Amino acid sequence: MMKKVSNKVLGLIVGLGLFVGFTACTSSDDKGTKTVEITPTSPKNTLVITSNVNATFSLGSIVKTGTTVTFNPTNSGKVVVSAPGRLSKVVKFDFSDTEYKEIEVELESKGSDVSQAEAHAGKVVSNEGANATETGITASINLNGQTNTNPAVIGPYSITVFTPTDDASVEEISKTQAKIEDPVIGLECEPSGATFNQPITINLTVPDSEGLELGAYFAETDEPAKGLVQNGNNIALSIDHFSIWHILMKGKITLESTEEVVKNFTADANTGTVNFNFEYGYETSDTNRLLKKFLRKEFGSVKKVVNGVVKFMAMPGTANLKVVYKKSLITITSGNKTFKATFYANVLTHLTVTTDKDTPVPTPTHIGGGS
Repeated sequence: MMKKVSNKVLGLIVGLGLFVGFTACTSSDDKGTKTVEITPTSPKNTLVITSNVNATFSLGSIVKTGTTVTFNPTNSGKVVVSAPGRLSKVVKFDFSDTEYKEIEVELESKGSDVSQAEAHAGKVVSNEGANATETGITASINLNGQTNTNPAVIGPYSITVFTPTDDASVEEISKTQAKIEDPVIGLECEPSGATFNQPITINLTVPDSEGLELGAYFAETDEPAKGLVQNGNNIALSIDHFSIWHILMKGKITLESTEEVVKNFTADANTGTVNFNFEYGYETSDTNRLLKKFLRKEFGSVKKVVNGVVKFMAMPGTANLKVVYKKSLITITSGNKTFKATFYANVLTHLTVTTDKDTPVPTPTHIGGGS
């Protein structure tokens, strides 16, 4: 049984580095000016979610559509991402240590249905077609002569391969190292609740899985599969009931270094805006596809430069925006494979205005957020 924690690897590892806190301030100098902290009128937090297909994104009662949407949540929560004919995903987020998050989501086509009678008579149940093409993974079910023993479950058989959005599992973290068991492949075997007296076999061909340490668990309870055999990029998974099963990449993740990146931006405070930018996401020279699934889940997206704008109530003076984030180098080891990556995360901002000491400071009537 794996020890579950609510935080992802990102939060645990970055927490080992420096933490920057901003406090309210007002200071004056002998030149007749003062520097005051300003509360922006623009939303504090930004959540960007991108889907591989046109989708519906639901955050509570707020619903948006498209391939890329932006929300401005106040703290933590979840977004449901769905599209016709594809598996829905639930994306969790937490803004306790950052003001920016970006998450890439894949919505996979569902596998084809095969009636139970046809499957019991020998017709192959597989994900051939769109699901295999989209995921690059082939999957088929060998019933091993077994039939469904749950008479209440009569729907057709199918298997769909997908990328889980579930949190990573961390057994232990000490100083700069964590043991990980991260779900990188999901298998939705339907109809859920179908049971078999003896284990059946799911045969998978998973590119780049050779040499990695893998495990397999029932997604709801962490019940281990009855067996998992790796032979190169081929995996044979033994299970005795249908539901959602996860294949996990096991290993350890080591924080090699972390540093604080500080960027300062200035603007005429009479404009009520300051434009800024920062780096976000992960970068690696490794091409392993399962590694990239792991990195995308934990660190949001491939590294990019994000451009933003802070808005506030205009006033005379010079606006100063301080942007602070972390750059961290990690090493991931799984089986006989070792990978290196760099990620940029934990973005915090601090806005001040330097103005004449007699200038009144406007008080915002609304602070955006939640949309």
